[in-house]
Amino acid sequence: MIRRRRSEEDDSSLELLLDTMCNTFGGVMFIAISLLVIISMMTQSPVKESEARQDTATVIEELESLQKIYAELLKTIQLQAEQIKLKKQSTIDEKLQEIVLLQQLLESTKVKLEAAKLQEKTLTSMLQKTRTVINELERKTLEQKITLDRIEPDLLDKRQKLAKLQEELRNAPTLSFRTMERSSRAPFFMMIKDDMVYPVGPWGREGKSSDIDKSVSTTSLNYQGEAIVSCRPVPGSGIKILNNGEFSDEFQKLLGRVPPERVPKFFITPGSSRTVYKMREIMKQKNIYHGMILGEKDDSPLLFKYSTKDDYEY
Repeated sequence: MIRRRRSEEDDSSLELLLDTMCNTFGGVMFIAISLLVIISMMTQSPVKESEARQDTATVIEELESLQKIYAELLKTIQLQAEQIKLKKQSTIDEKLQEIVLLQQLLESTKVKLEAAKLQEKTLTSMLQKTRTVINELERKTLEQKITLDRIEPDLLDKRQKLAKLQEELRNAPTLSFRTMERSSRAPFFMMIKDDMVYPVGPWGREGKSSDIDKSVSTTSLNYQGEAIVSCRPVPGSGIKILNNGEFSDEFQKLLGRVPPERVPKFFITPGSSRTVYKMREIMKQKNIYHGMILGEKDDSPLLFKYSTKDDYEY
């Protein structure tokens, strides 16, 4: 709209200039014709020839002067018209260049806008994922706090028991153990629970489940093609280990029944630690070759795979 208005203004200015030129030219012609008419009328009047010649020369001079003025005026008008055309063309070129620059700027702005929208979309997606992770972490943290609050009393109780055991260990005499050695002598298993011992065996050399002592109950398991025997003490069938700080007669008889090519190997539980400590001290004094297996809990079963072809550690 602005360009149209400016174009109309430039056209109107040119028309006014041409109109002025035409009017000027018409005025000059009118003056020239009037002079010719006057001269013609003067030649018809009864005047002297000398005066007529003088008047004619004067009119011719004035006419030539007017022609010069008209020629200069026409030249000036043409020059101004050329300047207006050049100025108009220059203005159009500048406007076209501005339009091209504006179009380039617009395209660049569109590209940047698309890139900004894509980046905003990516950031929004990342923000949603981050919020999801934060919510999940908050949920897990809450669950862990609830779990911690639930187990904290039990943990405190275990810490107190541990402190008590550490105090007892500081006050207990120093323990000494022999280095474990490898042997081809097959073990003869016994289970110790509290202050009682339960013979397991097996009594025969083949290690069959039928050769296991009746003081324990057994369950056979199959693991990777091999037979594993699980043993638990039968209540009321155990033999007391100590009597007045020494081996009881029943326990000495049990040790004497162990086949000579076999080695007693005791499965001990945490609740029998005091009795086992005294028993080991007596066995070291009597130089009785033996081995130990530690159970994790007081009710843990003895699991063993018997073979006369393996080496054992005692």
